[in-house]
Amino acid sequence: MPRLPQLAAAAILFGLVGPALWLAFGWRLILRLLERAARAVLRLPRSPADAATDKEAARLAASPGLDLPGAVHEFVPTSTSPPVSLHVVRLPPPTGVPPSGRTVLLVHGFPEYWAAWAPAMAALAGADGHAVAALDLRGYGESDKPGAVGAYGIGALAADVVAVAEHLRAGAGAGARRITLVGHDWGGQVAGHAAALGGPALFDGVALLCAPFPGVGLRHAGWRQAARSWYIFFFQAPLLGEEMMGGQAAAAIGGLVAERRAEAAARSADDSARAAAVEAAAGLPPAPPLLTFSAAQEDAGFRAAFLRPGAARAAVSYYRALVRGLLGLVSPRPATPAQAAAFKAALRTPGGFPLPLLMLYAARDVALGAELLSGTDALVPDLELRVLDSSHWLPAARPREVIARLRAFVKRTG
Repeated sequence: MPRLPQLAAAAILFGLVGPALWLAFGWRLILRLLERAARAVLRLPRSPADAATDKEAARLAASPGLDLPGAVHEFVPTSTSPPVSLHVVRLPPPTGVPPSGRTVLLVHGFPEYWAAWAPAMAALAGADGHAVAALDLRGYGESDKPGAVGAYGIGALAADVVAVAEHLRAGAGAGARRITLVGHDWGGQVAGHAAALGGPALFDGVALLCAPFPGVGLRHAGWRQAARSWYIFFFQAPLLGEEMMGGQAAAAIGGLVAERRAEAAARSADDSARAAAVEAAAGLPPAPPLLTFSAAQEDAGFRAAFLRPGAARAAVSYYRALVRGLLGLVSPRPATPAQAAAFKAALRTPGGFPLPLLMLYAARDVALGAELLSGTDALVPDLELRVLDSSHWLPAARPREVIARLRAFVKRTG
């Protein structure tokens, strides 16, 4: 549980931020909503801005986007309340590559979808024969998008990933080995909690990229980190967050894709050299050439995923559920007492985390400070921490080194 001062501070911020943001931006939203209502009543065409967003969404939906040769798309139901259907993409080892018997499950972050992991999926399957899967978290891509904020509590998100992992293991047949879990950004937070929930019976290791260990960051976050996390407070304002995360944010995602492509290109030689050094140290064969997409494909794929109906509201709901969880308004843990006890023991007891943990942090992360790493070693006996010269978008900005370190981690934990 968060300490009382943290709860008080969260309550104060929660109470002050919403009204302040409404004073600053709400009048624009009210005018926009009134305009939409008037146009609907009078049966007038949609506003030029809304019409442009609709046209762009239709264009992107019809574009090729991103795909992964040889991948199998399926939908996995969950037993959460309400139940959701999760879009999962599986990639078996290619023809001619002996299967390793290992499975790697990759979890994306904000504001992405499963294809953020496509290059890593191709490399892990093609280089080492692993079966690899990635999912669209609830609210993203082709997965269901519940309307209630409470549906995005971390307990429900962790249960989703456990359900997918159990589905993958059951599909692998008798004697299937445990699963290596990897998550970036929000996917890292979800993966950390899912690993605590599933435990060593289901997982053999977990890798967190640009994500602090669950709960540790909160205990060490100060005012500097609060300033870095300004967007969390912005998203608490009713209606404002989803309005801003609609067509405008989808356009901004195009800029984000271009920015991280430029970073990857500028550091490509260094990235390759570091990846080769990691492979050599781990006794791994060189990975196949990195799977790449054109700028147009990436732009269309990520923007189209975010313009799906309900996606903007779902993305904002993650942050609202986070704050409401701190206030005790959304359950942060699984439902049953036994699950909750094991969950708490794995994440709070010194030396109690039962799995090997690889943490890849970005030295130039503008959203997460290095102070959020403090205390992780006291909770995790088997911890490997690496700080890479990268921005927050580590899998895209340093793809080869990230893949090499994941390959080495899977080999070590086997």
